[in-house]
Amino acid sequence: MLQRIQTVYMAIAALLSICLVLFFPLYSILDQEVMATDNPVVFFFFGFCSGGLLANIFNFKKRSLQIVLNRVIMFGFLVALGFSITDMVSAGNADQVVFGPALLAAPIGIVLIFLANKGINKDEKLIRSADRIR
Repeated sequence: MLQRIQTVYMAIAALLSICLVLFFPLYSILDQEVMATDNPVVFFFFGFCSGGLLANIFNFKKRSLQIVLNRVIMFGFLVALGFSITDMVSAGNADQVVFGPALLAAPIGIVLIFLANKGINKDEKLIRSADRIR
């Protein structure tokens, strides 16, 4: 069942999150780039979300658990984004801060997980309707 569209959404979200967080800065201040690996809390939450998504791909037989875990992962992305913005605000003046591409990992991940949950719900409704016919 790895060919489902929600699996593709979750895989893209995980890989995009991993690549953006590891290779691109969160923000730059006075020409000094700050990576997600510099803040262990932010790095932990991004790692938790990416690892959770990769593990959740193989829960395709337990659709209700998959939906719940995706919601937890969405919350984890929000927490990571919150810690990133808090770190950015405490770093310096707002005029000197330039957003980096790694900050896009959380919003893109949330949107992709939302789309994956819609696909999982669609599968669940299809299976429930097929059970009624029998």
